[in-house]
Amino acid sequence: MQNDEIPLIHAYQPAAPMIFSRGRQVSQRDFIARVVALSRRLPDTSYLINLCRDRYDFALVFCAALVKGMVNLLPPNRQLQTLEEVAAEYPDCCAVIDADEMLPRMVIMDFRAEMPDSELQDGESAPDLPWLEGEQLAAIAFTSGTTGKPSPNRKLWRTLVGTSRMLAVRFVTPGERPVIVATVPSQHMYGLEMTLMMALQGGCIMDSRHPFYTDDIASALASLPGSRLLV
Repeated sequence: MQNDEIPLIHAYQPAAPMIFSRGRQVSQRDFIARVVALSRRLPDTSYLINLCRDRYDFALVFCAALVKGMVNLLPPNRQLQTLEEVAAEYPDCCAVIDADEMLPRMVIMDFRAEMPDSELQDGESAPDLPWLEGEQLAAIAFTSGTTGKPSPNRKLWRTLVGTSRMLAVRFVTPGERPVIVATVPSQHMYGLEMTLMMALQGGCIMDSRHPFYTDDIASALASLPGSRLLV
């Protein structure tokens, strides 16, 4: 993929579903409206540690950071020592949370208090679809660090886009728009590529839940319409 601008959502269809969240359907149009609104509220730092647990919250923060030109930092876990190490390595960073977390001293934005309800009303115009430079550094994901200090894995926007589109060719039946239910955290590289990026670039819909137990997974799958993809 060349160094051109790439849209935040591939084959953008404003009215098409993007995410199932808390019992309701969020359209691509409403998602973009909230992303743009949130991008104006994020702290003025170069890096952002995205610790949101809900997948919809994570998606909004991840994309808002991209629109603002920030780099998403995706730590391998939520342990205080790990977060302290990441913050020390990238001092010009903030953290965004949607649940109570134990954090080092740094700029913190609580998504629950700061995010306005930006769903569009009938007849209200949506903001333009954001386009990003392919060479923009979108995220730095960290290895688990089981054999030592976690190592950074830099991901350009074009790399994330290219991977997700190849995954869509492999896992998505042409003409279908499957709903992705995932057990893996959004902050993990595999989780990012197979959930949010598949919704942005692979023509899928993402479910915001994070089921773990077998019964919860089965319940989530049964509650969703159409074809489904379990990650």
